[in-house]
Amino acid sequence: HFFQMMLLKSFILSNKFTLGNKASFFDFRLNIIKMLLANKQPVIRDVTPRNTKHLPSKCQTGPNGKTMRKKCRVCRTTGQRKGTVYHCLACPGHPGLCLEP
Repeated sequence: HFFQMMLLKSFILSNKFTLGNKASFFDFRLNIIKMLLANKQPVIRDVTPRNTKHLPSKCQTGPNGKTMRKKCRVCRTTGQRKGTVYHCLACPGHPGLCLEP
């Protein structure tokens, strides 16, 4: 009963602030149920093994012929903003790494 009342009040508020085509209460409930039952895929982080060597390598050159720059991951954790032309190919996402931490 509580859930029905909560849905009804949500439906009333939704129709009050929705412009244009307003859904019926039945359609509103079906949409809520579909969103609640949606098959969400868990986020899987790529984890680099500890024995992997993290060696900086130079970033690729862009279409203008200049070497692309990335933000240093280590410096960003300390609040510094440093651009670098080096990155780690062993890490997921190839984060930027400056040679002078």
